[in-house]
Amino acid sequence: MKEKKTMLPPPWIAYPEIERYSIGWRMGYGEEYICRWGGWWETLTEKEQNTYQELFPEPVTWKGYWQEVDEEGEEDEEEYEEDDTYLGDCETGLVFDVQKRQTPDFVGDK
Repeated sequence: MKEKKTMLPPPWIAYPEIERYSIGWRMGYGEEYICRWGGWWETLTEKEQNTYQELFPEPVTWKGYWQEVDEEGEEDEEEYEEDDTYLGDCETGLVFDVQKRQTPDFVGDK
């Protein structure tokens, strides 16, 4: 018998009040959800992931998210040196390249 999987909504639907690059995804209830969602995502087959992406297209403010998630899945196969360029996320093995993220204008301004 085929196991039925529970569907979790993408982050922008689960917590629309948290913006894409917000610290809210790195702490508190946002972090808890993104960790759970990432672990769940990894259980899906490629076909299920593609179907899910079609069912939940990215809103304008999250444009490029599915591409990043797909790239992170490929990168998980590689080993990373420990430095401040990559931050591991939870127990899922998802890795975020912090150099791709935009920093707020006030960071480093003097």
